[in-house]
Amino acid sequence: MKEKDTAERLTKFNLGLPIKGEEILGFYSWVNYNGFRAPETCGNNYQKIHQAYDFGVYLHQDGRKIVGLPEGVSVRATADGRVDVVRIENYLERLKNYQAVRIIHQSGRGTFYSWYLHVVPLVKKDEFIKKGQFIAEIFRGEFNTPHLHFELMLPEGRFGGRFIDPGLLFPELYRHNLDSI
Repeated sequence: MKEKDTAERLTKFNLGLPIKGEEILGFYSWVNYNGFRAPETCGNNYQKIHQAYDFGVYLHQDGRKIVGLPEGVSVRATADGRVDVVRIENYLERLKNYQAVRIIHQSGRGTFYSWYLHVVPLVKKDEFIKKGQFIAEIFRGEFNTPHLHFELMLPEGRFGGRFIDPGLLFPELYRHNLDSI
């Protein structure tokens, strides 16, 4: 499926962002520091595949680059749906203390929110949620760079869905890159 067709298809779902920048004191704009990289853009270098967007670096209104989300930032559901997965420890052998929430939305499309121990889930498996509902909260603790790893899927790939770059729907996510500021 071509990017333009995918973007048009996604627009029909009226998704929201999982983190509202305007709720972060002094927020100006998101900074792409670890954005979407699909297999077709990486060739055979599968180490560089990152089929998600990481919310974790932003520009402050005074021009500073802030690394790590502040404690207390709320993570929201991007659309109505059913919580399919909550907090998977040791999801992959290399990821200890890994936590995640996956929400299945209309027509089987899903969103997957993951993190390490710096986010506290606020929902339970099989709970029905509404768009904008708080599903987790950032806990900074001793972590230097708390962030949210956000995946967007259509019904034809991983978990029964195909990864889609959130930037197709939210181009403002790529307005600033870490290397260019």
